[in-house]
Amino acid sequence: IRHVGGLAQRVKAEADDTPAARFALAWRLVFGRKPSGTEIQAGLKFLENETASVRSSSPKDAQPALTALTHLCHALVSSNGFLYVD
Repeated sequence: IRHVGGLAQRVKAEADDTPAARFALAWRLVFGRKPSGTEIQAGLKFLENETASVRSSSPKDAQPALTALTHLCHALVSSNGFLYVD
Protein backbone atom coordinates (compact mmCIF):
# COMPACT_ATOMS: atom_id res chain seq x y z
CA ILE A 1 0.00 0.00 0.00
CA ARG A 2 2.93 2.32 0.71
CA HIS A 3 4.09 1.98 -2.90
CA VAL A 4 0.63 2.73 -4.24
CA GLY A 5 0.65 5.99 -2.28
CA GLY A 6 4.00 6.82 -3.85
CA LEU A 7 2.59 6.11 -7.30
CA ALA A 8 -0.35 8.43 -6.63
CA GLN A 9 2.01 11.16 -5.40
CA ARG A 10 4.14 10.77 -8.55
CA VAL A 11 1.09 10.99 -10.79
CA LYS A 12 -0.11 14.11 -8.96
CA ALA A 13 3.32 15.73 -9.31
CA GLU A 14 3.92 14.86 -12.97
CA ALA A 15 0.48 15.09 -14.60
CA ASP A 16 -1.53 18.17 -15.43
CA ASP A 17 -4.04 19.07 -12.74
CA THR A 18 -7.01 17.36 -14.41
CA PRO A 19 -8.58 13.98 -13.66
CA ALA A 20 -8.12 12.92 -17.29
CA ALA A 21 -4.39 13.68 -17.28
CA ARG A 22 -3.88 11.99 -13.95
CA PHE A 23 -5.80 8.91 -15.01
CA ALA A 24 -3.92 8.63 -18.29
CA LEU A 25 -0.53 8.90 -16.58
CA ALA A 26 -1.42 6.39 -13.87
CA TRP A 27 -2.63 3.96 -16.53
CA ARG A 28 0.51 4.43 -18.65
CA LEU A 29 2.82 3.95 -15.67
CA VAL A 30 1.06 0.77 -14.56
CA PHE A 31 0.34 -0.87 -17.92
CA GLY A 32 2.96 0.69 -20.18
CA ARG A 33 0.41 1.87 -22.74
CA LYS A 34 -2.18 4.57 -23.28
CA PRO A 35 -5.73 3.78 -22.11
CA SER A 36 -8.48 3.29 -24.70
CA GLY A 37 -11.46 5.63 -24.87
CA THR A 38 -13.59 3.16 -22.96
CA GLU A 39 -10.91 2.78 -20.29
CA ILE A 40 -10.65 6.55 -19.96
CA GLN A 41 -14.41 6.89 -19.50
CA ALA A 42 -14.46 4.15 -16.85
CA GLY A 43 -11.43 5.63 -15.07
CA LEU A 44 -12.87 9.13 -14.97
CA LYS A 45 -16.17 7.79 -13.66
CA PHE A 46 -14.25 5.88 -10.97
CA LEU A 47 -12.32 9.00 -9.91
CA GLU A 48 -15.49 11.11 -9.84
CA ASN A 49 -17.42 8.56 -7.78
CA GLU A 50 -14.51 7.81 -5.47
CA THR A 51 -13.81 11.50 -4.80
CA ALA A 52 -17.47 12.02 -3.89
CA SER A 53 -17.40 8.94 -1.68
CA VAL A 54 -14.28 10.13 0.15
CA ARG A 55 -15.80 13.58 0.65
CA SER A 56 -18.96 12.12 2.18
CA SER A 57 -17.36 9.40 4.30
CA SER A 58 -14.26 11.32 5.42
CA PRO A 59 -15.14 15.03 5.61
CA LYS A 60 -11.86 15.78 7.40
CA ASP A 61 -9.80 14.41 4.48
CA ALA A 62 -8.02 17.52 3.20
CA GLN A 63 -7.24 15.95 -0.19
CA PRO A 64 -10.14 13.78 -1.33
CA ALA A 65 -8.97 13.85 -4.95
CA LEU A 66 -5.57 12.48 -3.93
CA THR A 67 -7.19 9.80 -1.80
CA ALA A 68 -9.37 8.83 -4.77
CA LEU A 69 -6.28 8.76 -7.01
CA THR A 70 -4.56 6.48 -4.48
CA HIS A 71 -7.58 4.16 -4.57
CA LEU A 72 -7.42 4.16 -8.39
CA CYS A 73 -3.72 3.28 -8.33
CA HIS A 74 -4.45 0.47 -5.89
CA ALA A 75 -7.16 -0.88 -8.21
CA LEU A 76 -4.84 -0.70 -11.22
CA VAL A 77 -1.97 -2.59 -9.58
CA SER A 78 -4.45 -5.17 -8.25
CA SER A 79 -5.90 -5.84 -11.70
CA ASN A 80 -5.28 -8.92 -13.79
CA GLY A 81 -3.73 -6.73 -16.49
CA PHE A 82 -0.95 -5.79 -14.09
CA LEU A 83 -0.55 -9.12 -12.33
CA TYR A 84 -0.52 -11.42 -15.38
CA VAL A 85 1.36 -11.18 -18.66
CA ASP A 86 -0.24 -12.69 -21.77
